[in-house]
Amino acid sequence: MASKSNKINFSYIQNKRPGWTKETVTTILGEIHFTVNGKRRKCRFSTGLKCAIGKFEKMKRVPYQVANATKINQRLDEIRANAEPAYLQAIASGTFPTDKKFVDMILNGVFEVKQERDMMNDLDLYMEYLQNKKVHRGTLSNVASLKRHLLELKRRTKYVLNYDSINMEFYGKFQKHLRDSPEQYSENSIGNLIKKLKMFLNWAKANGWNPHDFYKHRDFKIPEIRVQNIYLEEYEVQALFNLDLTNRPELSKTRDWFILATQTALRYSDYDQFRKSNIVEVSRGYNFVYTPRKTRTQNKGASVTVPLTDLALQIAERYGFNMPKPVSNQKMNLGLMKLATLAGINKQISSHDARRTFATLAYKSGTMDIYSIMMITGHKTQKEFFKYLCIEGEETAEMIRVQNPRFQVDRPGLLGSK
Repeated sequence: MASKSNKINFSYIQNKRPGWTKETVTTILGEIHFTVNGKRRKCRFSTGLKCAIGKFEKMKRVPYQVANATKINQRLDEIRANAEPAYLQAIASGTFPTDKKFVDMILNGVFEVKQERDMMNDLDLYMEYLQNKKVHRGTLSNVASLKRHLLELKRRTKYVLNYDSINMEFYGKFQKHLRDSPEQYSENSIGNLIKKLKMFLNWAKANGWNPHDFYKHRDFKIPEIRVQNIYLEEYEVQALFNLDLTNRPELSKTRDWFILATQTALRYSDYDQFRKSNIVEVSRGYNFVYTPRKTRTQNKGASVTVPLTDLALQIAERYGFNMPKPVSNQKMNLGLMKLATLAGINKQISSHDARRTFATLAYKSGTMDIYSIMMITGHKTQKEFFKYLCIEGEETAEMIRVQNPRFQVDRPGLLGSK
């Protein structure tokens, strides 16, 4: 038995439930109270041994009247004797195992403690790996946010963060932590953080550091609620283009950049790539050729070629094909709210809605196949592409009807009057 100075206390208790009597045979449990790095912990585990409650609870030993009493008591002495050296060995090694491994050491008498990977240090290495890959800064920001919330969860709940503990219990605690956060995360934002966590765990597994597959359980899923995406119809884009902003020059750049993005599917982060040197004259038109920053790594630096519409060329001509520097994304979104009001558009549009407008109008036109649109927008799968579109069921049905005569039935009135 360890002394008080070692800050470990070992005792035996029995598993009890309401209604059980002194004659009830039940499991003998080991209970350890100990301190690690100034924090108190408690661990309870089954010894695998049993005895009637009334015969064990006073002396904490099995009386000789019980069958195999000598063997049971010897085993209890062994387990108790293992507790202190296992604890001291773990403290001396500078690392303390999970409760499960600590119990294994006590039950099996194996005191070697392997130096475990520090998951949070590995998360720093993962961020360094992403930086070396030159991923989009938004991805790095999301992973940094993930780390911040993991550390906050650890601080608030004392939850041990290691590869062993990223299980379904963690999954529930982490979601509750995010929902209770002052940031008031939406389901999609929570889903994005869990997605980044799963990406990190996959990376750590590929490095041989994460031995577990808890995060691959079907219930360890990425929460998601499909949002109502916003796009502009052709006439609304034209209404913005026709606005007389002579007296509102501060809105002109925002309006022109937004319209240009509706014609090219440009992300805000790639606006600076729309310049004269990236525009090529071809037979019967002009192409804009650039390499999207967000998907540059996944696509191995492949460029995207966008055929320019006349509306896009008119915008570019206003600036001699050298577009001015856009305002910040935040200021742009504020400006778009004002522009929508001026143009009589009853929608809360943001800069990213320009890409949705491009994809949705291209799809609805029926003149571009899905693959061609995805080549420009950068979507890898049709599943992701269709999430991005702003298409209602009625619109899809009408598109099918326009493109396929089989569904065109000129026989009105079949249903009669209601």
